[in-house]
Amino acid sequence: MTANKFVTFIKKHPIIDTIIGLVIVDFILLVIGYYMLDSFTHHNQYTIVPNLEGMTPAEANNLLGKQNLQCVISDSIYDTKSKPGIVLEQTPQAGAKIKDSRIVYITTTSFTTQRVKVPALVDLSLRQGLSLLQSLGISHIDIKHVPSQYSDLVLDLTMNGLSLRQGEKIPIDSHVTLVVGDGSEANEEFELDSIAGDGDEPIVMVDE
Repeated sequence: MTANKFVTFIKKHPIIDTIIGLVIVDFILLVIGYYMLDSFTHHNQYTIVPNLEGMTPAEANNLLGKQNLQCVISDSIYDTKSKPGIVLEQTPQAGAKIKDSRIVYITTTSFTTQRVKVPALVDLSLRQGLSLLQSLGISHIDIKHVPSQYSDLVLDLTMNGLSLRQGEKIPIDSHVTLVVGDGSEANEEFELDSIAGDGDEPIVMVDE
C-alpha cells in the first residue's frame, strides 16, 4: 500500500484516524511526563545527612536548613550521662543519602528529671526492697536500721526525713532511705517470755 493509498484509506475511516491521533498524543505526553518526573522528583539528586549528635536542636535545625532539609524532634529522654537539651540520636543516620526537603528526626535529652512511682515496699525483705528500687533506676539508697521484732524487714521509705507513699512520684536521682528492722525487739520479747515462764512454774509443797 502506497502512502497516497494509506492516506486515502485513513480519510475514508475517520475512527482509525482518531485512534492514530490519540496514540500519537499519548506517546508525546508519556515522553514529556517521563522527563518532567525526573525534574520534579530530583532524580539522581540527593543530600548527605550531617552528624547532628551533640548539637542543640537549634543548631541541628540551622545546619539542616542550609542543606534544604527539615528537622523534627521525635522524642525526648532523660539521660544522666549527657547534657540536657542536646541531640542523642537521629534518623536517618549521619552519612545517609536522602533527597532535598526530606525530614531528619532527632531524639534529644530532656531538661527535666525523669520521675518514677514509689513501689510497695513495706513488709518486703531488705534485699527485695533494694532490688525493686534499683530496677526503677534509683541508685542513691541509704539504709537505716531501727528497733523491730523482725530483722531486715522494710518498714518505711523516706526522703529528706519524710515518709513516701506508694504511688507517689519522685525524681529518679533522688536520695532515699530504706528504713528496716534490726530484730532487737524479738530478742527482748524472748527474754521477757523466758522470765515469765520461770515465774509460772508450779510450786511443790513438801511435807516435813
